[in-house]
Amino acid sequence: MPRRAMLRLIRNELVQTVRRPSFAAFFFLLSMLMLFQMSLQTQGYPLSNPIKSLIPASLVYSNFISALYIAYLASSSVAKEYEEHTMNILLTVPMRRSEVYMGKMAALACIVPMIMAFDSVYILSLSASFGALPDVELALAPYELAVSALFFLSVIALTMLLAVGLRSSSFVLIFMTIFLFLSAFLGLPVLATGRYAYSLSYISVFFMPASVMVSAFRITETYCMIDWALPALQLLFIAAVTAAGTWLFRRSDVWG
Repeated sequence: MPRRAMLRLIRNELVQTVRRPSFAAFFFLLSMLMLFQMSLQTQGYPLSNPIKSLIPASLVYSNFISALYIAYLASSSVAKEYEEHTMNILLTVPMRRSEVYMGKMAALACIVPMIMAFDSVYILSLSASFGALPDVELALAPYELAVSALFFLSVIALTMLLAVGLRSSSFVLIFMTIFLFLSAFLGLPVLATGRYAYSLSYISVFFMPASVMVSAFRITETYCMIDWALPALQLLFIAAVTAAGTWLFRRSDVWG
């Protein structure tokens, strides 16, 4: 019975998300952004010489747009329940609080493969526009997509934790917007790139999901290599923040 209730919760949350007018508007905006980037890159670089930074540079911009929208959905999924006093109604379902929390997170996580499929089509479109991309570029693309997916899951986990703590969707969204941009740009000095090697402060980037993503993309762009420690850091961050969010949700006062 609890398993069926959790699956029903995931389905209902996902259906509500997909039915939002903003959901279709988000993918339309994302497609326009990608078409705009393709037009700029087509004008700026010769078609016969695709640059190695083509995919990373393009994905960084689209990933930030996607992350902000995911943060909006995650804050609405949890904080709105507190603001509208509907969380207590939801908890009358025969489910543990941890299952409610994980069900909401799973519903949001279902959106990530949709974005990844969209990004994959974008990469194929780049290949069609610029001719056959180099083998090294195509070999790095799955890694870059995986880093992007883990970045989105990190955003979901962190936003839900803040939503349980702050219980205000607007405050959570403002904080996440500022935090993502600051962690991306102010966190860049932790990655020192040289001509043949790089050094990275893994402890510093652990707490900054956007910095992990940007660092991974800079490494693939500069050295055409993969740093598996960065996805591992992302997985540890997701696990730690999810555990903290579940613990806080189980002990939170719903009527507060």
